[in-house]
Amino acid sequence: MAYRVFISHSTRDQGLVISLASLLSKFGVEVSVAEWYFAPGECLGKKGI
Repeated sequence: MAYRVFISHSTRDQGLVISLASLLSKFGVEVSVAEWYFAPGECLGKKGI
């Protein structure tokens, strides 16, 4: 079973989130980080990931 993770975070945590996303990807987790798909202030309901 593959896992999918969506990560939304504060700007100050960006380095940690990128490291976490990389680590999870190495274990086969499909990772989506909010800033890769959404502009700041954009409604999350407009797009599906």
